[in-house]
Order: sequence, then structure tokens, then C-alpha cells
Amino acid sequence: MAYQSSSRMDLTAKSFDLARALLDFSNASSMTDVDVRIIKWLARERIDDASFTSCCKLAASLAYPNPQGLEIRTSLQEADKKISNMRKAPIRLVVSGSLGRLLGHDPEFCYMVSSVATLTEFHEPQHVADILCSMILDKGGHQEAVSYRYHVQRAPIKAVISKIVESIYINVVNSGHTLEGLPTEFNNLHVHLLDSVTFAGIVMGIQRTQKDIVIVSDRFAGDLTAWLLCHFEGTFQVIVKRTTIFKRQLDASPRLLKMVVQKPCPSDFTCLDTDASIEASESNRPRHLYFLTRDRR
Repeated sequence: MAYQSSSRMDLTAKSFDLARALLDFSNASSMTDVDVRIIKWLARERIDDASFTSCCKLAASLAYPNPQGLEIRTSLQEADKKISNMRKAPIRLVVSGSLGRLLGHDPEFCYMVSSVATLTEFHEPQHVADILCSMILDKGGHQEAVSYRYHVQRAPIKAVISKIVESIYINVVNSGHTLEGLPTEFNNLHVHLLDSVTFAGIVMGIQRTQKDIVIVSDRFAGDLTAWLLCHFEGTFQVIVKRTTIFKRQLDASPRLLKMVVQKPCPSDFTCLDTDASIEASESNRPRHLYFLTRDRR
């Protein structure tokens, strides 16, 4: 029985490429060290290995940070190497074995770390977990209206994702590894936030195409903007009332993403509008192919 349990946990650990990451950036000396740390985390959080493995398969490689988003991985690497280089210190220092830190080194899951670092500037960790769950479950189909479908898988996925977000928030973000906030060009705009399903519908729609993107909204979606700044590959342009207030090349990709804000609120204005219209489309000249539309509810 013990052997079978160990084998299942071993499979769980290998669903990540964490062995290489941990061996490169910590004091771990073997695959066993990696497995033990994952096993201990699962046991501590009371997550069964089957649920964990299933969730990981669904969540792998949904997005990838751009150079700005990867700064958090660089920060983690530098911190881990400093500890690893102090092996001869009188007090033995070790790298935290938390799953949150390990994910920062994994190419398939590092987007979770950059997403949590970005979105917890605007949302509580539980809402960030909702956003990640919606990204995992999003299948499109929002062309005419945002589809709020019930997924029987959401509850078990949320149970695992919530623990992962908590680990990232406590062991990465709360320990000082953060990303740049919204640029100063947006200081005069009141930030509005998106619900998890609309947010996921937009970002996953962007991931499914290599064409240019146009997002048109009544209000300034600050959480979406911050996430795109750390994950979109190409040039990001923000137009407010027909005036370009921000344009930055985020990496070498030729893609262009235009965000058009039609009715912004000033930064000193208290606005509780949460159902403003927003639409996202592929720029396929001379027509736009819409992949998400949310009219004012």
C-alpha cells in the first residue's frame, strides 16, 4: 500500500518539470528531494494526488509571461541562488519548498505566479483563484454574449487552485517578489474590474489567435490591462477618447493589441459601474471577428 501511494505521488510530482527547476535553483540534490517537497505540500494542504494531477493537466501552458512578466522568475532565481551560495554559512539555509516558489521556475506554470502577482494588486486571492479557474474552463463561445456556463469540474479545480494561489501569494508576492504596477500614463483613469468569466474569455481568446487584437470597452479595465502588460506578446496600445495615451512594445512579436476606452471615469471619481460593455475581436481587415461581446447588463 505504501509503495502504491508513493508511486501515485511520484507521478503527481512528475506532472511538473519541477525537478530541473529545483535542482538548478536550490539545494535539492535529486529527483527524490523534489518529490518529497511536493508530497509534503499535498499532505499539508490535504489535497489528493489524483485531483492535483488532473488540475495540473488542465492548467498547463494556458499562457506565458512576456519579458516584463518573467521579471518575477528572475527575482526568484536570484534569491534562491543567494541562499544556495551560502552553504558554508554557520547556519544552514535552505530554499523554501513551497509549491508557489517552485512554479515560478516551471515553464508550463510560471504564468500562474505572474498572474497572481499582477492580479492581487486589484483582487483578493480568492477572486484570483476564480479567474484562473475560469481560464482553465473557458472554451470560447462568447461571440454574442458572455456565457456563464456551469461546469461540474469547477468545484474540484477551485479547491486545488485556491491552495496554489495561496501558496504563491504567501511565499512569492508577500515575500517581496512583485511586478511593476500600472504605468503612470494611467494615473488619471479610474480603474474598473472585470468578473472572472469575462476576464478569462478575453485573455483565452487572445491566446487562441496569432492575429492583431482590438478590445473596445466603455470603462478602463485596470486588472485586464495589468495582466496584458505582463503576458501579451507584441505591441500594446491604449486609446482613450481617440487619443493614444500609452504604447509600448512588450517583446519582438509583430502583433498589435489596441485597447479603446470610450467612456473613462476620472481617477478622483467614485464609480461603482461593474457591468459596462466590452468587446474583443481579431483584427482581420477589413472585418473584425468578434470572440467576446458583453453588452451592458
